[in-house]
Amino acid sequence: KQAAFGAALEVGATLVDAAMEAGQAIVQFIGDSIGKAGDFEAGMNRFASVTGSALDESGQSLEDFKDLFISLGRELPVSTADVQQAAIEMAKGGIEPATIAAGGLRGVLNLAAAGEIGIAEAAEIASKQLGVWVDSAADATTKAQFLTEASDLLAQAANASTVDVDELALGLANTGKSADIAGLSFRETVTSMALISSGFSSAADAGTSFKTFLQRLTPTTDSQAEAFKALNLLTSEGTSKFYDATG
Repeated sequence: KQAAFGAALEVGATLVDAAMEAGQAIVQFIGDSIGKAGDFEAGMNRFASVTGSALDESGQSLEDFKDLFISLGRELPVSTADVQQAAIEMAKGGIEPATIAAGGLRGVLNLAAAGEIGIAEAAEIASKQLGVWVDSAADATTKAQFLTEASDLLAQAANASTVDVDELALGLANTGKSADIAGLSFRETVTSMALISSGFSSAADAGTSFKTFLQRLTPTTDSQAEAFKALNLLTSEGTSKFYDATG
């Protein structure tokens, strides 16, 4: 009887310990869930603050963006917090909420993953390239499409060359506007930068040199004009054959 009683006490104590551990786990789970929910709401408030009146003008509500962030967090290999942060960084970079919602956010997240760079850096790269290559008056769909295509192209160019996405972006920062003015497309410029960067000390130097090269395609001095003439690179009107009415 004493043995049976002792065994019963031991079993009872074990059950009590197990119940206490389970209870602690439940409390911890509830606490973590409440904490994450609070962080999520704080992130939404920050997104609303950063976007300001542009959020109302986008035709999307804050609830719509909540659903978008949660959906992307489930679909992509990132956390909902990362999705929120990407959207906030995009908004800080001047990208409108309508563009974020139209597919731009997915493009930036894909760029961060494919380029193995931070979310904030991916958002910064995206916003700068968007500002150079797409008219600010373009609609949200056009801008989002550019961000998606640009993210894919940057990742592909980096994978096929000796430079990383972040290095390639530095080169583009130095030559992008000159290339756009010269009439080159984003694809042509990225491809050129990926091809020539290995011949320079850095992609940034390659970008500066490419910008200078484009500028020198139009002679600005007498000696340059004579050289162009000797090489049959001037039109009958005396202008550079490298350019026409479209660039």
